[in-house]
This record gives sequence, structure tokens and C-alpha cells, in this order.
Amino acid sequence: MTKFTFATTILYGFLSFTFSYFYSSSETKPYIVLSYTIFGGLLNLMTSVLIWDIITFFRFLKITYHNSHVTQPLGGNRRLTIVKRDYVSETRAWYKLRAKLTWVTYFTILGLSLHHGYSISDNLNVEVLVEDLPECLDGYKIGMLSDVHAGPVIGKAGIKKHVEALNVDEPDLILLAGDMADGPDTQVGKALEPIFDMVNKPRDGIYFVTGNHEYLHGGDGNKWMQFWESHGVKALNNEMVSIPPRNVRPLAQNGCNSTFDLAGTSDYSEGGSDINKAVSGFHKDSLHVLVAHQPREALRAGELTGDKQIHLQISGHVHAGQIFPLHIFDYNSNKGLFTGFQVVKNTKLYVGEGTVGWGPRNRLFSSNERTILTMKKRAEDINEDLLEKQEDRGSFVWGLRLAWIAVVLQFVSCLGLVCSPPARKLLSSLCGIGRHGARGLQL
Repeated sequence: MTKFTFATTILYGFLSFTFSYFYSSSETKPYIVLSYTIFGGLLNLMTSVLIWDIITFFRFLKITYHNSHVTQPLGGNRRLTIVKRDYVSETRAWYKLRAKLTWVTYFTILGLSLHHGYSISDNLNVEVLVEDLPECLDGYKIGMLSDVHAGPVIGKAGIKKHVEALNVDEPDLILLAGDMADGPDTQVGKALEPIFDMVNKPRDGIYFVTGNHEYLHGGDGNKWMQFWESHGVKALNNEMVSIPPRNVRPLAQNGCNSTFDLAGTSDYSEGGSDINKAVSGFHKDSLHVLVAHQPREALRAGELTGDKQIHLQISGHVHAGQIFPLHIFDYNSNKGLFTGFQVVKNTKLYVGEGTVGWGPRNRLFSSNERTILTMKKRAEDINEDLLEKQEDRGSFVWGLRLAWIAVVLQFVSCLGLVCSPPARKLLSSLCGIGRHGARGLQL
């Protein structure tokens, strides 16, 4: 019955997970949210099982070497192995207890991960320390939303909460850094209406670049750019703009250049990004900022120097791993450009953890992030400042370390299932406790 229930649950999750991209709605459907939670919960369950497998392994080592059995010679090569009854009964009792503790651990981890996945916490305020920043840009606020993934698991109501929270800090400009939706604009566009409502709130506008998901699940990146443009959001398709436009805010009387150049590229893997085209209009004495969905764009941006040098790149995409222990796979696939501040050659890179995240809303060792990047004037070397001023990402660091351990142990465990039976047989034959060379008796 348990196997049937488990199989039915997985089948339900798979079917609703698959068909979720064929419905059109501005809000989520409970049965679809449940199916995604089931899928995310499977990784939580794997983690729970692994924890108690490790504890059981060390317990096994302990009791094995504390007189769990006695072997007596019977003459020749024959031996009598006596297994103590208290060892057998204790082991059986332990496995029953372990099953209960595994479920308790599972629901605890599931609860924590869903709490983080649905949290509407405060905005993450990050200072960007810029050498020789014009005084009139000191304190300039850039708000960022990325990886909202409007569609099956978050709708209009959920997005509205994030938009309202971002507006609390009154950013001067807002960046929509890609993966804003899953599916065609005709299906999930209505879910993004709360963003349209704030188009006139930031002083210097809202800017959008495509992520890889604008091209997936039936989506079309070009149509998404047209969609945003039709609602008053400027789409940056391998191009740049001055913020604000120089004809809107000319140089101040004291000669302060109160504008900076903002470039945006289409998605790195799906959208045909062209970094050289995007920076072709940069002004010589301006601060140069790039918004690109994938942090790997910094590998190309960091090569630019002189008048084309990009001082700051702002990205999303990786969700800081989102569901444990996927951290390690995301970390490796993105060349270690994962979360927070990093310096890539000539470019300073900031990677957000994503406003919502894709698929299951289970988050462990990562969190929903709405970012306020405040530019601050510093005369010292910017590389040292960025390293000194990194925000606390302790949970991510531990998540990455534990992900390494979990993946290695899971591999060893799976290997043990294949190799353990023949290894035991070989060991038994070498020790003379084979099937025909020993007798077992419980006392």
C-alpha cells in the first residue's frame, strides 16, 4: 500500500508538473503548486534519508565492535558464529526508530525550505563602492528583480507583494534582470501586471533584459521584449542608454556628471548576447554598468578595457542553488560565479539569489532576494573595498560545503548498494564464515 501511494504521488506530481505550462492564468493553481512541492520535497527526502544513513553507519561500526557476536572453532575449517539476541533485537528496534526519525527530519527540512521559498523578507541592501564616483551619484539606488518566473508557481498576488516590498526603499531605477516569466506572454503576461503599475514610480525608469527562460516553455524572447516595451518598460537588447538621458538632466553647474551608462545584453545561452555591440555607445568619462541575466557574461565583460571597460555587472540566474544539494551543480556550471560580489578581471560582478526561483518553491541555504544596490563614493581601491564590504552569505557558504559532502556520500552510498553484497561474500569466504563453513545460532 505504501509503495502504491508513493508511486501515485510521484505520477500525480509528474503529470501536473508537465501540463502546468499549458494553462493560461494570472494566478497559480493549488494542484500545480502541490505537484511542484512534491518534486522539491523528493530532494528534501533524499537529504533526510542520507542524514540517518550516516548516523546508522557510525552506529553500526560502534556496536559491531562491541561483542555483537561470538565465533567459536568447531574443528578444521568449521566455526560456530553466535549472534547475541540483544544485538538482533536492538538492531530491529533501531531501524523502526530510524524510519520515524527520517520522516520527522523530512517534514522539518520541508517546512524550513518552504518557509524560505515563500518568504517576503526585507530587501537586501548592498553598497557598491565605486572609485571616483561623481558626488551627485553618491547614494544612487538601483533596485533589482530577477528570476521571478511568473507562471505555474507564482501569480499576480505573489508578485504584487514583492513589488510593494521593493518600492519601500524607493529605488531611483529598477532592473528586471531576466527570467521574469515561464511561458508565452499571452499565457502568463497578466501575472506581471503589478510591475506595470509601478512603471512611473522609479525616477529613472525600469529596464529589462531577457533570461534563458524567456526563450523556454513556449516563450519567445523577442515577443517578451515587445511585451515589456508596450507596457512602458525599456528592453535592452544588446544596447546601452545613459541614465538618465543626458538631454533630460544636463551637467550640474559644478561640472558633476550626473549620468552613467547602462548596457544590457540578451541572454548568454539562448538570446544571442553581443557584449561588444552593447557597449559600443559608452561615453568615455562615465560609470559603465551592465545588466546581464547570466553571471557568465562577466567572463567576456571582464576582458573589456579602456573606454569600453565595464565597472559593474549585475546578474541573477543561479538562485544560489535554491534546492539543496543542487548548489554544487549550479556552482560548477556557472564557473563559480554564484552569489554576492566577485571580481572578474576588470569587472566587478554582483549576483543576486533570485526574487522567487524556478519550479518548486523549496529553498534551503538560499533565500528570496529583492536587491537595492546603492552606489557609494570611495577613493580607495575598489577591489579591496568590495572584498571588505561583502554582505554576510554564511548560509550559502555552509550550503555549498554541505552540498559537496551530500553528493559524495550519496555517490558512495549508491556505490555501496552495488558493491556491498559481493564484498561481504568475499570477506566471509576469506574469514571462513561462508555459507557452508559456519553455523549461526541466536541466543
